Amino acid sequence: MILRVDAGWVLDIQTANTPVNLPLTDWGSFAFCVERHRYERFRGELYYEETAARAATFVHSMVVLEPFADFNAVVGCACADGYMAGSDEPLTVPPGGWVQLTRDIRERKHSLTDVARTLRAWSRPHAE
Repeated sequence: MILRVDAGWVLDIQTANTPVNLPLTDWGSFAFCVERHRYERFRGELYYEETAARAATFVHSMVVLEPFADFNAVVGCACADGYMAGSDEPLTVPPGGWVQLTRDIRERKHSLTDVARTLRAWSRPHAE
Protein backbone atom coordinates (compact mmCIF):
# COMPACT_ATOMS: atom_id res chain seq x y z
CA MET A 1 0.00 0.00 0.00
CA ILE A 2 1.28 3.46 -0.89
CA LEU A 3 0.27 6.03 1.71
CA ARG A 4 0.37 9.68 0.66
CA VAL A 5 -0.04 12.26 3.39
CA ASP A 6 -0.39 16.03 3.41
CA ALA A 7 0.54 18.99 5.60
CA GLY A 8 -2.55 18.53 7.75
CA TRP A 9 -1.47 15.00 8.63
CA VAL A 10 2.01 16.18 9.64
CA LEU A 11 0.56 19.05 11.70
CA ASP A 12 -1.81 16.62 13.44
CA ILE A 13 1.20 14.45 14.34
CA GLN A 14 3.08 17.54 15.53
CA THR A 15 0.15 18.72 17.67
CA ALA A 16 -0.24 15.31 19.29
CA ASN A 17 3.46 14.98 20.15
CA THR A 18 4.74 18.44 21.10
CA PRO A 19 3.79 21.30 23.41
CA VAL A 20 0.89 23.53 22.37
CA ASN A 21 1.61 26.45 20.02
CA LEU A 22 4.97 25.20 18.78
CA PRO A 23 5.95 27.79 16.15
CA LEU A 24 6.59 26.75 12.57
CA THR A 25 9.60 28.91 11.70
CA ASP A 26 10.38 27.84 8.12
CA TRP A 27 7.40 27.15 5.88
CA GLY A 28 9.59 26.27 2.90
CA SER A 29 11.41 23.58 4.87
CA PHE A 30 8.10 22.34 6.21
CA ALA A 31 6.67 22.04 2.68
CA PHE A 32 9.73 20.04 1.61
CA CYS A 33 9.43 17.74 4.65
CA VAL A 34 5.78 17.06 3.79
CA GLU A 35 6.20 16.54 0.04
CA ARG A 36 9.48 14.61 -0.13
CA HIS A 37 7.89 11.19 0.51
CA ARG A 38 5.78 11.43 -2.65
CA TYR A 39 8.39 12.77 -5.06
CA GLU A 40 8.09 11.34 -8.58
CA ARG A 41 11.13 11.55 -10.82
CA PHE A 42 8.96 10.36 -13.68
CA ARG A 43 5.21 10.96 -13.65
CA GLY A 44 3.42 8.13 -11.88
CA GLU A 45 6.59 6.48 -10.54
CA LEU A 46 7.52 7.15 -6.93
CA TYR A 47 11.22 7.85 -6.50
CA TYR A 48 11.17 6.33 -3.00
CA GLU A 49 9.69 2.93 -3.81
CA GLU A 50 9.83 1.30 -0.38
CA THR A 51 7.65 2.24 2.57
CA ALA A 52 10.70 2.51 4.84
CA ALA A 53 12.36 4.96 2.44
CA ARG A 54 9.25 7.15 2.29
CA ALA A 55 8.94 7.08 6.09
CA ALA A 56 12.64 7.90 6.42
CA THR A 57 12.12 11.13 4.48
CA PHE A 58 10.13 12.54 7.40
CA VAL A 59 12.65 11.98 10.18
CA HIS A 60 15.67 12.78 8.00
CA SER A 61 14.18 16.02 6.61
CA MET A 62 12.84 17.25 9.95
CA VAL A 63 16.14 16.68 11.75
CA VAL A 64 18.26 18.26 9.01
CA LEU A 65 16.01 21.20 8.00
CA GLU A 66 14.38 22.01 11.38
CA PRO A 67 11.14 23.65 10.17
CA PHE A 68 9.79 24.00 13.73
CA ALA A 69 11.24 26.16 16.50
CA ASP A 70 11.97 23.01 18.53
CA PHE A 71 11.09 19.30 18.79
CA ASN A 72 11.93 18.62 15.12
CA ALA A 73 13.33 15.17 15.92
CA VAL A 74 10.20 14.30 17.90
CA VAL A 75 7.94 15.36 15.02
CA GLY A 76 10.07 13.54 12.43
CA CYS A 77 10.20 10.32 14.43
CA ALA A 78 6.47 10.42 15.17
CA CYS A 79 5.73 10.99 11.47
CA ALA A 80 7.98 8.10 10.43
CA ASP A 81 6.40 5.84 13.03
CA GLY A 82 2.88 6.89 12.02
CA TYR A 83 3.66 6.48 8.34
CA MET A 84 4.98 2.96 8.84
CA ALA A 85 1.98 2.02 11.00
CA GLY A 86 -0.43 3.54 8.48
CA SER A 87 1.23 1.46 5.78
CA ASP A 88 0.67 -1.76 7.78
CA GLU A 89 4.38 -2.05 8.57
CA PRO A 90 4.49 -1.06 12.27
CA LEU A 91 7.82 -0.52 13.96
CA THR A 92 9.30 -2.23 16.98
CA VAL A 93 11.87 0.31 18.11
CA PRO A 94 14.52 -0.79 20.62
CA PRO A 95 15.02 1.33 23.74
CA GLY A 96 16.96 4.44 22.78
CA GLY A 97 16.57 3.67 19.09
CA TRP A 98 15.03 6.98 18.07
CA VAL A 99 17.55 8.94 20.14
CA GLN A 100 20.51 7.21 18.51
CA LEU A 101 19.00 7.50 15.03
CA THR A 102 18.40 11.24 15.33
CA ARG A 103 21.84 11.74 16.86
CA ASP A 104 23.40 9.95 13.88
CA ILE A 105 21.41 12.12 11.45
CA ARG A 106 22.47 15.33 13.23
CA GLU A 107 26.11 14.24 13.21
CA ARG A 108 25.82 13.38 9.49
CA LYS A 109 26.63 9.73 10.20
CA HIS A 110 23.31 8.58 8.67
CA SER A 111 22.09 9.40 5.18
CA LEU A 112 18.50 8.92 4.08
CA THR A 113 19.45 5.44 2.88
CA ASP A 114 20.85 4.58 6.32
CA VAL A 115 17.68 5.84 8.02
CA ALA A 116 15.52 3.75 5.68
CA ARG A 117 17.67 0.70 6.39
CA THR A 118 17.21 1.24 10.13
CA LEU A 119 13.43 1.62 9.81
CA ARG A 120 13.28 -1.49 7.65
CA ALA A 121 15.15 -3.42 10.35
CA TRP A 122 12.66 -2.20 12.96
CA SER A 123 9.58 -3.06 10.91
CA ARG A 124 7.45 -6.11 11.39
CA PRO A 125 4.94 -6.75 8.59
CA HIS A 126 1.35 -6.78 9.78
CA ALA A 127 0.25 -10.37 10.38
CA GLU A 128 -3.37 -11.39 10.41
